[in-house]
Amino acid sequence: MPLCLFIMIAIIGDRESILPFKAFGVAAFEAGKPEEARELIDSMVPEEYDVVLILEELMQGLEEMGLKTGMNMVAVPGRRGSSGYGKLLLKKNIQRAIGTGGQEIG
Repeated sequence: MPLCLFIMIAIIGDRESILPFKAFGVAAFEAGKPEEARELIDSMVPEEYDVVLILEELMQGLEEMGLKTGMNMVAVPGRRGSSGYGKLLLKKNIQRAIGTGGQEIG
């Protein structure tokens, strides 16, 4: 018997970047500034979404909200490409998870 797994995903970003995600059933929320993204995250119920994708340019300064709310927030590049911020956050989270402290990893 096949196992059906439903994952609720949301994305926060500018209209042009989030529009394609709607076609795949992703809940899309428009925000043009980090403050608007913060308000959207504050209004979300953590149990409602398994993963919240946030454009890199909006994620800066919001990292602590993921820890505070318990949401799985992932920085993704927008339509202009990656700034490298998402990769930096991922690296920091890996360091925290494996307990390397300030040591540099790959």
